[in-house]
Formats: sequence, structure tokens, C-alpha cells
Amino acid sequence: MNPYRIVLFDLDGTRSAKTDIIRYILDQYPHFEKSDFIMIGDRKHDIIGAINTGIHSIGVTYGYGSLEEIAAAKPTYRVRSVEELTDKWMSPVS
Repeated sequence: MNPYRIVLFDLDGTRSAKTDIIRYILDQYPHFEKSDFIMIGDRKHDIIGAINTGIHSIGVTYGYGSLEEIAAAKPTYRVRSVEELTDKWMSPVS
């Protein structure tokens, strides 16, 4: 059984800042701790939103943002490929 839940929201434009979006998601899951969440993002705004809301982040360097942009945002973790992301974060716990 996969211990992870992927949360995606179809944005209607009422929340445009990543901080607001993440805060909204956290509010939807009050029975979870902030440490249960991690933001996976490919732009600095994703990482900044995670920092502003007190959750961890994984900066991916295979999306829209450059390695320099992701590194400057200071994510908790950084990965370079989908394979690295799944190997490190989605593999079953033994």
C-alpha cells in the first residue's frame, strides 16, 4: 500500500500565489501534520510557497525552472529526474 496521497487542485483563479494554494490544501487536511506534506515543484514559486507555509519541498530540475533557479530557492531536497524522484520518495518502505 502506498503511504502517499497526491493532492492536486484545479485552480479557478481565486488563489494564484503558491503560498495561498498550499495554505488552502493544508486547511483541507487538518488531521495531518505539516510534516506529512511535501511540495514537489519545478519553479522557485513552488519552493517559496513551501517555505512560507512551513512544509518541506523537493525542487525538480527537469521541469520549467533551471537548476540555478531551483538551487537559489533552497528546497529541502533536489532531484534531477523523475526516476530519482520515484526511487527516493515513492519506493515502498520495507
